[in-house]
Amino acid sequence: MALECHHQFVLFDGRPDELPYNPVNQVSFRLESLDTLRGYRAALLKEGITEQRVTDHGNAWSIYFKDPEGNPVELYVDSPFYTPQPCGEPFDIDLPNDEIVKRTEAMCRSRPRFMIREAWMQSIQAKLSARP
Repeated sequence: MALECHHQFVLFDGRPDELPYNPVNQVSFRLESLDTLRGYRAALLKEGITEQRVTDHGNAWSIYFKDPEGNPVELYVDSPFYTPQPCGEPFDIDLPNDEIVKRTEAMCRSRPRFMIREAWMQSIQAKLSARP
């Protein structure tokens, strides 16, 4: 369901040869759990991909790295919280899951407009339903 996904997918062609930057912002893959995210991190490390950024966005926990062509890749897991973006703090992915959730909730509650993810989704659906 599109309402549940905070990332979108866009394909385009026709990149000019003289473009001085890579137009790929990132390719993102949603995972099912923090344990799965940890497993991918271990696999990346085993393959020698040590340049990683582990980020708590409040609404998701992410690992960022570059693929062999230098394109940014994000692996992420949705959290049960909503907080306005941008938001990004480092976090210790090796902590127990309940401690990660506890710390993320505390961070989100300290920011304006905190909501439990389900309540935020309901509020967005209400706004969409109210449109003419």
